[in-house]
Amino acid sequence: MYRIIRLSTFLPALISFFLIAGSGAAFAQCPPANEAGLHVVQTNETLFSIAQKFAISVDDLTTWNSLTRLELLKPCRELVVSRALVNSGTAIGGQKQPGKWHTVRPGESVESLARLFGYTAARFREFNNLEGWRRIKPGAVLRSTECACEAPARVAAPAPIVSPTLASSVVQVGSQFNAQRTIAADRAYMKVSESLMVDAINSMRANPRGFISEVEAFVATKNAEPWRQKPINAQAVASLISQLERTPPLSVLRAHPCLYRVARNQGNYLHNTKQFRHDGPNGKYPWSRSLEACPTVKLGTTKGPNGNAVGNENLVMGLEPAEAVIYLLIDEASADRGHRNTLLAPEWAYVSCFNYGTVNNIGNHFVQMFGR
Repeated sequence: MYRIIRLSTFLPALISFFLIAGSGAAFAQCPPANEAGLHVVQTNETLFSIAQKFAISVDDLTTWNSLTRLELLKPCRELVVSRALVNSGTAIGGQKQPGKWHTVRPGESVESLARLFGYTAARFREFNNLEGWRRIKPGAVLRSTECACEAPARVAAPAPIVSPTLASSVVQVGSQFNAQRTIAADRAYMKVSESLMVDAINSMRANPRGFISEVEAFVATKNAEPWRQKPINAQAVASLISQLERTPPLSVLRAHPCLYRVARNQGNYLHNTKQFRHDGPNGKYPWSRSLEACPTVKLGTTKGPNGNAVGNENLVMGLEPAEAVIYLLIDEASADRGHRNTLLAPEWAYVSCFNYGTVNNIGNHFVQMFGR
């Protein structure tokens, strides 16, 4: 299931809130793995067919993934299918292994590995797709981190000390944005998926008309999926294309470390509570949380169709970063296109995106926070 949710627009005297949920059949249930050496189980696949496909033995497949030979595979489960991810050196149990993959040694357990890598056992199980009853055996290959945070090659320097207000930042306007150069030192603290989402937002804002082809390609791909029960709402797509045609180049947004902390705190709260909503701890909503944590960062001024100012938070789940941005822009489940209005608000100067992982077997839960 893929969902989006946006805090509706608000006025100081009147606060309104809407929850928007997408159709459960809106998008593919089993998108392919985005890392080498992994495979996402599709409907009707078996251990034998997957082993054949990747030229490995069934014994290796079951060992690496803590499975039994008699087990029925659940669609969308991610499996290790390459020996390249196996740490086959002489490391002994209880010691960290290089990279983000750990091969279980004799005497190690979920609990001991969670402690070793700084997680609770429940969180460690979750990002490794390990049900509470499943036990790991020597030879199993597990993620040692939930973060896809190895710095890309283009990051050449550590993050500088940045003022929480970024008051001296110059906000770019125009179509000179180059997504391949934007993961720089000021975003070194972000996960790769989070930085890619910032890239997608900025690519759209720098050249709205040029982004139409991305929208059209996304819609064509999704509508062609054999499991789709109905096409993406054509009226929502047409209204987006019309709006992008009329929209001039917008400000390219800077990552903001303080807003990132706000997004991260909310994401961790939603992960721990298994919820998907805007009110956070103590019932506080995004505008309250961002103003309290980052008092110099202002909220939006753009008005939506209902006359209220746009909100400053979007939530989305179950899609890759660039796809999630397009889905929020189409905003087929929202009559006032509020998620779209938030992404296209011209006054924004800052953005932060936080990926809080998998909840209820759905991955890529993102919190987007905006400010000016």
